[in-house]
Amino acid sequence: MRVARTLVLTVLGIALVAGLGCPHRASTVRDDPRARCVSSFLDAMVDEDEARMVALISPGWLDDEGIDLADNQLNVYTPGSYDIEEVKGTLVVALIRFRAGGAHRLTFRVSQEGNGYYIVPGRADADGWIHPWVDIETYVEE
Repeated sequence: MRVARTLVLTVLGIALVAGLGCPHRASTVRDDPRARCVSSFLDAMVDEDEARMVALISPGWLDDEGIDLADNQLNVYTPGSYDIEEVKGTLVVALIRFRAGGAHRLTFRVSQEGNGYYIVPGRADADGWIHPWVDIETYVEE
């Protein structure tokens, strides 16, 4: 009985230290302004609302890169759902799931400009496509 109690307490202690099963940890990620920015962008992706996506692209990045959105397009997906997995400094990692199955993991860079938070794209290519994420892992789920 004593060994079982010690084992249960040890497992609970490890879970608490790791933050497992802790609703505060999940709400902390959701409450982060960088995560909210990416959530807004991903909501727009789900809704296929290009105007909302474009509004969340960093004006500073566009100016620095000399990019006119009238001459470029956003390279985006149309996920059915998503989860914000992690916020690491200026990076926000999200898993997007497709209605037909499969998922990609996208990493976005977010910057604060003035009073707002914006997506800083990873790159713009010569064909006029702006890639809003800085990293992508494709087909992480089937």
